[in-house]
Amino acid sequence: MDFGNTIDLLYIFIIIIIAIFFAMQLLMASKLLAPRNPNHVKAEPYECGNVSIGNPWIRFHISYYVFALLFLALDIETLFLFPWAVVFKGAGLKALIELSLFVGVFIFALYYVWKKGALKWI
Repeated sequence: MDFGNTIDLLYIFIIIIIAIFFAMQLLMASKLLAPRNPNHVKAEPYECGNVSIGNPWIRFHISYYVFALLFLALDIETLFLFPWAVVFKGAGLKALIELSLFVGVFIFALYYVWKKGALKWI
């Protein structure tokens, strides 16, 4: 692997050191200059302006987490379609077949999740 001239690497190293230095300076400035006057009202969890009632550490139903993970997985799968759309004209028949297979697996997964009832909100 040719990383180029050693001078280029030196410049990159200097930029990284400067970035770390400035980040540390900002953290130190906020630590030293930020006002600190904690009280009971500031320590309460914020609930849209309403007074909190009960324990904030409650258990959620597992289907909320499953729904969130499915949303994330399906969202990332659609994100994989963008690079293919960029090179659509020069991709050829092989890429079209691969995309069809990918979308087919995507649709099958969505159908499977739908039939299992994981998309029903409680």
